[in-house]
Amino acid sequence: MVNASAGPGGCPAVSVDVGRSGPILSHFEEWDGLREQYPAFWSELYGGHWVITRFEAIRHALQEPSTFSNESTIVSDPNPEYKFIPTFLDPPEHGKYRTLYNARFSPGMVNRITPAARAAANKYIDAFIDDGGCEFMTAFADPFPTDVFLNSINLPPEDTPLFVGWVHAVFGGLSGADPEAGVRAQMEMRDYFKEMLDRRRAEPQDINVDILTYFLSATVDDKAIPEDDILNMAVVLVLAGLDTTKSQLGYNFHYLATHPDDRERLVKDPSLLPTAIEELLRYHAFVPPARKLKHDHGGVAPADPRVPPRRGAADHGARLAVRTRQPAAGVAVSTPSDPKGGRRMRIAVSAELCSGQGRCYSVSPDLFTSDDEGFVVQRGSEFEVPAGLEDQARLAVASCPEGAIRVVDDS
Repeated sequence: MVNASAGPGGCPAVSVDVGRSGPILSHFEEWDGLREQYPAFWSELYGGHWVITRFEAIRHALQEPSTFSNESTIVSDPNPEYKFIPTFLDPPEHGKYRTLYNARFSPGMVNRITPAARAAANKYIDAFIDDGGCEFMTAFADPFPTDVFLNSINLPPEDTPLFVGWVHAVFGGLSGADPEAGVRAQMEMRDYFKEMLDRRRAEPQDINVDILTYFLSATVDDKAIPEDDILNMAVVLVLAGLDTTKSQLGYNFHYLATHPDDRERLVKDPSLLPTAIEELLRYHAFVPPARKLKHDHGGVAPADPRVPPRRGAADHGARLAVRTRQPAAGVAVSTPSDPKGGRRMRIAVSAELCSGQGRCYSVSPDLFTSDDEGFVVQRGSEFEVPAGLEDQARLAVASCPEGAIRVVDDS
């Protein structure tokens, strides 16, 4: 429902619920239309909040924590009595904890668990392959990432059903379906991790493999991390990593199932996979992160300061395409610089914006490398792109979620 002048200051007011159920892709279609109509609007839902829909405004909000705080990132819960670490932290505290995670999910760690991840994928596929099909979300999207996640942090993969149930209950609670069940699931997860922490204290594991032993040995500001914070971090790791991966798998495989020509291209030419994955992640960005407006910004006062940037709307500004290993949609590809004395491309990596997502060295491995903490080695520097790697540089620019990489000179 739209009321063109019912919002604060006479701005458009739109009633749209990001948490309701609907046919697959219907939310994206709805937000595509809203993006074209309104760069921003007011919603009365959840007590009232602002919504922004355009790419540049969203990037600005996500990169300006001094104005748009992480204090609450859930639009339906603007004043939570709990704290998600590091999700609800602003810089510089956020970076201190984020660095701990980066070191545990570096490319080296991913390479270490890849054989186990492949084995898990085969295990779940083998369970339904003779049937010729399956209910994808139940048979694969739920258990597969959970199994891989538990393996990656050195917890028993046999506990996969426990975690699947907890994640369902927590997100059901956040959506309003059964809040009490969601709270119980969070407490049960904390109890589970508390028992595991007690075991690790008695019998420490390899910190390069076991994340709980790693957290117990880690420090922030030269102080050991309190147990309550470690339990919080463990629960957040579960919530942030499992439901989102399940949903992303659902969207990605739905696309492949409904676009057989693209699926066939990927089967015939696996070299297309890295860019195809980037496009699928971009196009199906479904998490609606909220921010709290700390002070008046551009005439918008923080009477109710929640501002959820609609990344899915912004990322749909360019068409999804499975392409060769070239920059993402909307990024121009130019002829490489003349190696015979001509000026070459220069790019810069912002130390302030880089949070160690690792997309640059994943999509452009000949140009970027990571350090032991998962950050790109070139963070905080400006450098010349070697001849022939210009397209890799543009792909890295386009793939960085934080916009931390920029072209300085493309003469």
